Amino acid sequence: MHQVFGKCPVCGQELIVTRLECRACGTDISGQFSIGRLTRLSSDDIEFVETFVKNRGNAYKVGEELGQPYSTVRARLTEIILA
Repeated sequence: MHQVFGKCPVCGQELIVTRLECRACGTDISGQFSIGRLTRLSSDDIEFVETFVKNRGNAYKVGEELGQPYSTVRARLTEIILA
């Protein structure tokens, strides 16, 4: 299965989902559905968020794992929150 893109690769605007399908029964739903905020993040930002969650939100531990100072971790987290 492919990763969902949150932004258009041509113009950079937010994408929407227009079709959902159930793998089990084949039910097909059409409409306009929001993808969600996390899909707007880059793959690097998603990895950072996963590391942050894995470390239970402890920025010091995230910094240790990524080899970055606490201030860099906090700044990156702020950038992601504002994205």
